[in-house]
Amino acid sequence: MEHANRSIAQVLQTLVHNDQKNWEDMCLAIKFALNSNISATTGYALFELNYRYIPQLGQHLSTDTQFTGVKQFSQQALWNLTIAHNTIVEHHVMQTHHANHKRMASEHYLPGDLVYLSTKNLALPKGRAK
Repeated sequence: MEHANRSIAQVLQTLVHNDQKNWEDMCLAIKFALNSNISATTGYALFELNYRYIPQLGQHLSTDTQFTGVKQFSQQALWNLTIAHNTIVEHHVMQTHHANHKRMASEHYLPGDLVYLSTKNLALPKGRAK
């Protein structure tokens, strides 16, 4: 939950103007972008888990219209989705970089190599050597 809240906060910080008067306008686009995002943990987007498909908003959204208000709305919707998507991807890349930064390179073992195994988290039968 903390990770989800952090992601929402990062996207809001990127999209909301400095005067913070447009945050409410961004909520639906951000919600759509986050629910369309495929989780590295599950391999599924929330839309896919809940509704069995991912809605394809924006692919058929046309800015080719004679009505100025409709044209502005569709251009802004496409722009918001693009920014939200790029922000999500950018933050996933940064999080992966920071997570891997402190990791040590793993050693490569071959079949038959002897290694020590920690039994700290193993449920062994009573009477067995740890």
